[in-house]
Amino acid sequence: MAQEEQTPAQEEQTDTGIVQSARLLIISLVAIVVVPGLALVMFALNDSLTEETRRVNHLEGSNDTCVECHTRTTPGIVEQYGHSTMAGANVSCSDCHEVASDYPDAIEHEGTYVLNQPTTAMCATCHANEVNQYNQSRHGLPAFIAYNGTDGLTEEQLAIYEAIAEGGFNPDRQRNALFALEG
Repeated sequence: MAQEEQTPAQEEQTDTGIVQSARLLIISLVAIVVVPGLALVMFALNDSLTEETRRVNHLEGSNDTCVECHTRTTPGIVEQYGHSTMAGANVSCSDCHEVASDYPDAIEHEGTYVLNQPTTAMCATCHANEVNQYNQSRHGLPAFIAYNGTDGLTEEQLAIYEAIAEGGFNPDRQRNALFALEG
């Protein structure tokens, strides 16, 4: 069998197909190399343009007696608080934890009286709006009353509870099923 000879037009078409395939291959290879390369350059430029934020420990070198003692006994808490915005605002341990001897749940500690876990009453000194929002949220007074009822609440606390719009005030029925849901 004799091989058919291609006409010049067929040869040109074959050559054009090979050239197009070669171009496509070259473009693909360039895209595979260039696109990730450009992405890396963009990330590098972005990182170099942003100033590295250094975490500042506001309690470093503190001579506060609470900080000095608790650095030895509970260093994680001191470290965490040292990086907080409250420490940055010069809020000391005693601002939130120190109370009068007759304050509910006050315990004697190193010659003073403190709360292990400050109450929202302590927070209200600086954060009145936030405490009001908390008291009206499902995590504040409504949750306490759902669990404990209104027995033992002061007149002021009952007034706060009555002022909460959601659900209305009805001490004879459970405000919500929160306590039952959470156990």
